[in-house]
Amino acid sequence: NGLRYHASIPLYAHGRQLGVLNVASTDWRELSSDDLRLLYTVGDLLSIAVERARLFEHSADLGALEERNRLARELHDTLAQSLAAIALQLESADALLEAGAPAGRISAAVQRAMELTRASLEEARRSVLDLRAAPLEGRSLSEALAGLVEATDGRDGLRASLELIGAARPLPL
Repeated sequence: NGLRYHASIPLYAHGRQLGVLNVASTDWRELSSDDLRLLYTVGDLLSIAVERARLFEHSADLGALEERNRLARELHDTLAQSLAAIALQLESADALLEAGAPAGRISAAVQRAMELTRASLEEARRSVLDLRAAPLEGRSLSEALAGLVEATDGRDGLRASLELIGAARPLPL
């Protein structure tokens, strides 16, 4: 009823142990050198498969990290440019005030600074949303679309809605 035959083959990749391939049977059998070579070959193939899967996962993580870094740089550049434009408008309003310019000109410069501030804040919000995880991660397409509609509805005076018709079908890969 118990095991009568057992072989363990270590799995390695680049000198690092990944695990062990265990082969067992209730039937007794002496392993020939060909059997051992076959087991070691299977072990090598399993090691390659495990290492490839690890590298694939690592490359996907790196790709996501690179995209987030790109978005963060873009956010930084956009905010720096926007803040410089706001500062310029406020400095202009201050100079107009000191020069005794008409209130309408001063007000126009302040209004422009306020418009730039609102637009910059909205752009920062959008960029931060972009830094979040992929929209489909852990959700179906319909759930992701519903979330996008919910996030967009009411923004910039726009109304957004979603109506799903029919049963959900998997997307072709």
